[in-house]
Amino acid sequence: MRAELGFPVHAMENMQIDQVLIDVLGTRWLGKSNLVSISLYRWFIRSFTSHPMPHQLEGFKLAGRTGIDTRRLYYALVGIAAFGAMMVFWVILHIFYQHGALNGSGWSYGFGRRVYSGLQQWLYYPKEPNYYAILAIIWGAFFSGLLIFMRTRFLWWPFHPVGFVISSDWGMAYLWTCLLVSWLIKWAVLRIGGFSSAQHLTRFAIGLILGDFVIGGLWSSISIITQRQMYNFWP
Repeated sequence: MRAELGFPVHAMENMQIDQVLIDVLGTRWLGKSNLVSISLYRWFIRSFTSHPMPHQLEGFKLAGRTGIDTRRLYYALVGIAAFGAMMVFWVILHIFYQHGALNGSGWSYGFGRRVYSGLQQWLYYPKEPNYYAILAIIWGAFFSGLLIFMRTRFLWWPFHPVGFVISSDWGMAYLWTCLLVSWLIKWAVLRIGGFSSAQHLTRFAIGLILGDFVIGGLWSSISIITQRQMYNFWP
């Protein structure tokens, strides 16, 4: 399950629980106090792009396979998280006061503005339940259940319910073609060359991924040193 569900992005954009509540119940029924509370907590339910838990789980999995003491790794992660959080707070405030927040990209201030702009719209322009969204939720639940049923009953069934859930994710819009091509290549190699050939292909694919990050890191370092915008690789 871990290997099968290890999709490369976990932003889960536009799937936050506050939007589901508003679509199902409407803003009038929720009330002003609940809307304000939802907005205050939206900073950690809007997007999971930078959520550390998937990376931490991968680290513990690698530590377990290589014999590293997981308890020491836990304390190291806690210390690094505390130190990193304090450094990020200082760096962001320093850059904002030095250069101005509005002079940065939309990511630097867009999240906070979107939260309270949305709250303003909810308070001044109350919304009724969105019946189209409710029908979409019912259809999504039914189709996901169908995929789960087919997946657990038939070994030849190729479609996973998680793929349906993350298909509308913001990050997957940039990666679905890469995944489709890699899936076709893997399928062809397994059919023609067998499992041993697929293992060699996996090593080659890992090399491509590592090379992408190494080159991206070099370009980022050159950009910092020269103070010029260079090639920006995704993500």
